[in-house]
Amino acid sequence: MILYTSTREHKTTVINDEAGKSGERFFVREVGHSLPKAGIRLRMEGRDVWTAHFAVSGSCGFNDIVIHAGEGCLIPPGVGFEILTGEGLEHYWMMFGGGDIPEILSRSGIGREAHGFSCGFFERVRGDFDAIVSAEPTGEFDLEMYMNSLFWKLMSYHREGAPGRSSPADGYIRLARSFVDSHFSEPIGVEDIAAAAHVTSRYMYKLFKKRLGRSPKEYLTDRRMECARYLLSTTGLSVSEISADVGFGNPSGFAAAFREKHGAPPEKWRLGLRCGEKNPESR
Repeated sequence: MILYTSTREHKTTVINDEAGKSGERFFVREVGHSLPKAGIRLRMEGRDVWTAHFAVSGSCGFNDIVIHAGEGCLIPPGVGFEILTGEGLEHYWMMFGGGDIPEILSRSGIGREAHGFSCGFFERVRGDFDAIVSAEPTGEFDLEMYMNSLFWKLMSYHREGAPGRSSPADGYIRLARSFVDSHFSEPIGVEDIAAAAHVTSRYMYKLFKKRLGRSPKEYLTDRRMECARYLLSTTGLSVSEISADVGFGNPSGFAAAFREKHGAPPEKWRLGLRCGEKNPESR
């Protein structure tokens, strides 16, 4: 069965909505295109297929994952998600499934969990997407072959860019670290760091732990401690002045954080340096 739906803002082509129920090893069920208004929030239940979304303009959120133009998002089977559309969003999607999909994704350098990815290659296949969503029903077999061919193109182009590609997650980390490096002396928190990278606090936490082995709060504290050590060792500023200079709201909070990090309060650490100790925190 072929189902075609089309409106000015939403076009979908479904090739056999029963696909996958007879145990196929690979199939493409649906290809679609949308130009939704900003601020639309939809809750989607977990499907029995994989869904790949591709943004060509604007932005869109999928739970904790935010994608922008030139980026995509993969949603695995059974994973429910909430969509929040951003300003100027135009995006395409493809639904696919079958027992061979996990291996196919792995060979193409694509993880199996929900995640964002770069898709700068998308303009190479946009014409194929447009042809499918605008197709006239000329025969299920021809359209099925066309959709399958498009899937393999997507896998191939992603694999070509895999070795040197920069994922959206890399971009989020860069934005977050740059923000911390520029604003650590201010009273910022994890929410500010996440906002600077255009993601949620929860997603930012997961990214930092996975990529850097520490939380955003730990990264911020480490950056502040680096500056505090420098000021303690090279200036005559008081602990209160240094506390303010590195973004702490009060000296006692700074002293506690410094002691937890270095095993000695700031003044004692500084005294150790003046007494010639190379590593006063190792006492």
